[in-house]
Amino acid sequence: MIPEIGHYALILALCVAVVQGCLPIYGAAVGNSSLMAVAKPAARGQFLLVLLAFCCLGYAFADKEHTVTLCALLNLACTWLNVLRYPLRGSLQREATLCQR
Repeated sequence: MIPEIGHYALILALCVAVVQGCLPIYGAAVGNSSLMAVAKPAARGQFLLVLLAFCCLGYAFADKEHTVTLCALLNLACTWLNVLRYPLRGSLQREATLCQR
């Protein structure tokens, strides 16, 4: 259940980032200082949500929850296998082939 809380916190952080990116700019365009004042609390909220997600996922990894550990190890193994398989290609091209699999 802890990894799901971490993922939910990341989704909420994304929503807060969208609010933080849109409302203050719109407030500056129309001259509304209350909309511009949303930026600072939104930044704090986004930081806390990302911190919560990092702590939840880190705890799940340290607690040896099998799904998180397996996913992290497979991601690391696939990355190194692609580095060994395609040593002369650029890093972006390696990541593109990794994402296709």
